Amino acid sequence: MTDTPPDLQADTRELLASVFGFPDFRPGQGEVVEAVQAGRDVLAIMPTGGGKSLLYQLPALTRPGVTLVISPLIALMRDQVRALQAVGVAAGALTSQSTQGETEEVFDQIDAGRLKLLYMAPERLAAPATPGLLRRIGVSLLAVVQMTKQHALEWARHGVRVNALCPGYVETDLNRDFFATEAGLAQIRRIPQRRLGRPEELDGPLLLLASDAGSFMTGTALVADGGHLVSPL
Repeated sequence: MTDTPPDLQADTRELLASVFGFPDFRPGQGEVVEAVQAGRDVLAIMPTGGGKSLLYQLPALTRPGVTLVISPLIALMRDQVRALQAVGVAAGALTSQSTQGETEEVFDQIDAGRLKLLYMAPERLAAPATPGLLRRIGVSLLAVVQMTKQHALEWARHGVRVNALCPGYVETDLNRDFFATEAGLAQIRRIPQRRLGRPEELDGPLLLLASDAGSFMTGTALVADGGHLVSPL
């Protein structure tokens, strides 16, 4: 029994087999890939091991421009980039662990128009140079910061404010085990304040953006990351 929608593009099925080595989709994957290729907004919630990475990696190979992947875990980004490169997919990452050679290779691929997937950490979206970089590479997905600015311009005349909170690494039940590992501790050491944020530390920035105290603020991307954004990458 196949889980591939009958009207899914033939070249997509071929890429699924030739690049990723799968004869068919897992349950739910085909419908999500089809929706992404059709340009529809998609929220996909799948279990661990359900094949979520394929949902953006495969459409990236059939779409023009570069697909931007936002991930909070550098180790995961590097693993995915290596796996994609091993099967001939032009992928790269810009992280605090990237060597000068790796960074130069990413920009060489951008300039040559070869890059298909670019991985970034969430805090990089708020960097002043990032919007220009995304416009330069023709990214296929809009960044949160750019969407915030666009919607702010559209809704300001109606008295609606649009702002975004860009948190850094905040300790939660989901990431606590990772940040106790050597890789996680190394990541914490790269934060200027040398610690993770606490969920309650986001209350103040959120109240500022949502309350009358921020009534003259719109189109703002407020960063709360312990200085991570301004630290050397």
